[in-house]
Amino acid sequence: PRLYAVADPAPAVWWPRRVEPVAADDEALRRVAALADPVAEVVVEGPPLPHTAGGKVRRLSATPDRIELEVTSGGGLAVVRRAFQPLLHARSAGMRLRTVPVNQVLLGVVVPPGRHRVTIEVSSAPEGAAGAVALGGFVAAFVVLTKQRSAAPGGGGRGP
Repeated sequence: PRLYAVADPAPAVWWPRRVEPVAADDEALRRVAALADPVAEVVVEGPPLPHTAGGKVRRLSATPDRIELEVTSGGGLAVVRRAFQPLLHARSAGMRLRTVPVNQVLLGVVVPPGRHRVTIEVSSAPEGAAGAVALGGFVAAFVVLTKQRSAAPGGGGRGP
């Protein structure tokens, strides 16, 4: 088997010239397929986003769970060449920023006007919830086993 690379991939991060809103997923698919330049013009499902062309975005760092960007713009949509996942959360100066799928599959961050350092991270909330459920299950199992043992003939204690 051979591995092939895309000859001219999209940049790691960019600020599109135009953001086109579409009403539904099937419409988004048709529009993305028809785009002459899917970097300069992007498609976002939902209501129109405020977007000013000419913004600058620079990737400062990237790991599998965290991306840092520097954005200077009149406000709008920064695009990251990373798959959109609802678990990814974006923040700038303590304020949560909205994330949206761009061109159906890429990560978009709606950034307010000005200069911002944007941090995108995987949310730890699902792991925290899973840990709480696991701990609750352990405690429930412990209580049931303790009650069963004490209800056994002889009180579950040690014999003579």
